[in-house]
Amino acid sequence: MSSTGFSGLRAFARRASLGIRPENIGIMRTSLYKHSSSSQQTQFIDLFRFHLRAFSSENVNFDNYTNNHLSALDLYKLCVAEKDIRIDPARELVAKKLSKLQKQLNVYDRALKAYKEKLISWGKVKSEKIKQAKMRQDMNGKSGEHLLPVEVEEKIEKEAEIETWKELEKPLKPLVPRGMYIYGNVGTGKTVLMDMFFQTTTIGLKRRFHFHEFMIEVHRRIHEWKLERIRTKGRDLHIDLSSEADAIVQVARMVAAESTLLAFDEFVVTDCADALMMKKFFDELFSQGTVVVATSNTRPDDLYLQGLNRHYFLPFIDTLKHFCKPHDMDTEFDYRLEKAKGLKCLAKQRYIFPLGKQTEEKMEEIFSEVTDYELVEPKTIKVAFGRTLKVERVTGRAAMFDFQELCGGKLPAFGPADFQAVCDNFDTIFVQNVPILGEENHDEARRFVTFIDQVYDRRRNLYISAATSFEDLCTKSVCDPDGAQLLSVKELNMAMKRMSSRLAEMQNPSWTE
Repeated sequence: MSSTGFSGLRAFARRASLGIRPENIGIMRTSLYKHSSSSQQTQFIDLFRFHLRAFSSENVNFDNYTNNHLSALDLYKLCVAEKDIRIDPARELVAKKLSKLQKQLNVYDRALKAYKEKLISWGKVKSEKIKQAKMRQDMNGKSGEHLLPVEVEEKIEKEAEIETWKELEKPLKPLVPRGMYIYGNVGTGKTVLMDMFFQTTTIGLKRRFHFHEFMIEVHRRIHEWKLERIRTKGRDLHIDLSSEADAIVQVARMVAAESTLLAFDEFVVTDCADALMMKKFFDELFSQGTVVVATSNTRPDDLYLQGLNRHYFLPFIDTLKHFCKPHDMDTEFDYRLEKAKGLKCLAKQRYIFPLGKQTEEKMEEIFSEVTDYELVEPKTIKVAFGRTLKVERVTGRAAMFDFQELCGGKLPAFGPADFQAVCDNFDTIFVQNVPILGEENHDEARRFVTFIDQVYDRRRNLYISAATSFEDLCTKSVCDPDGAQLLSVKELNMAMKRMSSRLAEMQNPSWTE
């Protein structure tokens, strides 16, 4: 079969996987076999399985249909063979390391499940012995319901643990695989490789986040945990330093219970509140056995560089490097910009410049066409922590913003939670009048970078009118009037490069397919 024919089958497999039901997989697989040569059958079934896993909401056991397990390296080689991506030794090395980690994760996941089952059995035996010990106390005849002095409770628990040890050996935690922290220049393929790894990793408890999104969720859950504790136990009359009263520790344990694997895209720390809590949070997360794989544009030693009270943050860097092996992509080539070079004429339909009356009219025309000329009206959407946000121009799942409305200096200024809410509520987003981003508007630049990260991560359809092309949108280094770099400016400059690169990729007509 020709490469063109096989590419057509690849597209068919992706489309079919969107709506296929488990009972039809056998029929579909037979049909696909008829259209492929014997040398392509295994490769194609693996590709079909990948798309089905990625896009189907059905809970399918793929081992019923093929004995082959697609690894990150297998998928990388398949994409190279199909010319979906260019061959690159730096990327292949990362794919090999991620595939090795996948094997370790499979072993660890099985061992972890067995450990938890044994721990539950061990806990039941211990609880029964505690109950029997309390009954022997014979206080008020209410076995286990009466209140005992703290020292008596501690003694009973200690003795029960010793007796349980004699009867049943306490299970030992399995050895936790070391994760990865992949860093390097923008557009080098870090996110693509991590997504390959995540989609082909077969363990059940796994989650993928943009790091901004993850920290928003953590803060929200800490807030909710504190409110629930006040509701059920009232306000503490004294300082309680125990882990049971520590919201950060408790939320970390909840996250760990939900996730054997956490995958983070764009791992970066610029917020002081995040920086001060990360050591305690990730210490607990790692101690509970969660494995982390992250991508970043920043070396681990440069995280939160020049940040406020950074000395409190530095121990976290040691923790991160201990549990996640750092890997430098060691390449400067930006594949996103390279791919966008041939899309200039198409890019003008989604990214229009320079600003002016003609551009404004073109944006309004596209907005009307995309929304089928439906009625435009305001809409209030929900944001984290019980807040709301009013969007002035909304039609169905499309919204129009002015840059100053979205990222300007108005109070309260939009933050990651607001951008997340916008992307959750709208599939198509228009942003008008984006200026050149430089030293005079570095705050707005940082917000716009965060917004683009959210849009990119959720693959939203984005239309922009701007002062200049996306290559030249962020050309100025952000400095103070004396030429000294501002707080976290090195990270911001790298982030703006990443933004330009992502804007280039988003001009591809297949971006939202």
